Amino acid sequence: ALAYRENHIVSRAIAARVSSEADYSFDAADGSKHHMWKIEGDAAANICQQFRDELYITDGHHRLAAASHVAAKEGRLDPHLPAGLFSSGELHLRSFARCVVDPGINTREIIARIREDHVLEPISRLEIRPTERFEFGVELEGETYRLRIAPRLIPDDVYHSLDVNLLQDLILDPLFGITNPRNDPRLRFIADQPGAEEDQIPCQAWFLPYPASVADVMTVADSGLAMPPKSTLFTPKLPSGLVIRELDKT
Repeated sequence: ALAYRENHIVSRAIAARVSSEADYSFDAADGSKHHMWKIEGDAAANICQQFRDELYITDGHHRLAAASHVAAKEGRLDPHLPAGLFSSGELHLRSFARCVVDPGINTREIIARIREDHVLEPISRLEIRPTERFEFGVELEGETYRLRIAPRLIPDDVYHSLDVNLLQDLILDPLFGITNPRNDPRLRFIADQPGAEEDQIPCQAWFLPYPASVADVMTVADSGLAMPPKSTLFTPKLPSGLVIRELDKT
């Protein structure tokens, strides 16, 4: 999946096309409805021209890197791959909760150390989803809290001030000793989306960051950096195999 900055030419072309009956319509297994319209010829070429400058990878970066590697290795002169393109104005981001599985955690000590620099206040479970940046939902040994990061500890640049980086640099690393979130076996990631409750695992500490914005993701990419691991969950998400091109078996 790829994203592009809002483009009025593309938006008008899509709006004009979808005003007619869809070429394909179906209901997916999860109950969601899908409608597809073909855009061909000059109209399609005009839309493609709008994407020559920049596109942002929102999902599938490992697959894209692998495809790029294979194309280079095989010397393909005109490699292509299928992708879904989404306007930045129509994308929504969710976050991944961090679950620390470590029965040896001293909860009282963790709470005391957090409160040395930050605000940690008890809340009800219904209030656990953060409502603004630099705010986190927290659960420690079954008790729920709201964590607010101390303003004086928030860096000025976009990348280091991402909520997931603040959580890693100010909480998970110094308080739990999790220096490498990619490989630490104590750290699990749970997507904040409908049905995620079924994926919950027993853990001693649970942190839910406020989701990054699409603008933040693009700014980070424009700086030549990559987003931290498990920092974004984009929606809508196309079902796997929604569009398949049959290869000539001969």
